[in-house]
Amino acid sequence: RLLLAVGPGLSNEARRAIYPELLKRLDDSSNVVRIAACDALLAFCTTMPASYCPTNSGYLAAGVIIHMDDSSTDVQEAACRVLEALAAVKPGPVAAEVRKVQDRFRSKHYCDRVLVACEAQPGGSSAR
Repeated sequence: RLLLAVGPGLSNEARRAIYPELLKRLDDSSNVVRIAACDALLAFCTTMPASYCPTNSGYLAAGVIIHMDDSSTDVQEAACRVLEALAAVKPGPVAAEVRKVQDRFRSKHYCDRVLVACEAQPGGSSAR
């Protein structure tokens, strides 16, 4: 909830400092912690301005994508929701990262969902 409240006012520098810390929580052994991290990342992405750096958006996507192939379907779903939200703002970097890994995933339907979210944005999945 805090990120939803302050997220729109975060500077790009603050965003670059925050997202790696949130990504670290995705590697926790507890699914509860990992899902909570996804919830925070969802708020982070929801409040991200369209002008946010595409390079850092790609790094963020790459850090979340692996969790769409997690052994827990709850974590997979949570990670997919994060990437769908990021795709709403930065479809190009998200689509590029998903395409790099989708052939290796067991649960390809999550990749498909994210790519559909990318294509639904103005300009499709072209880089921006």
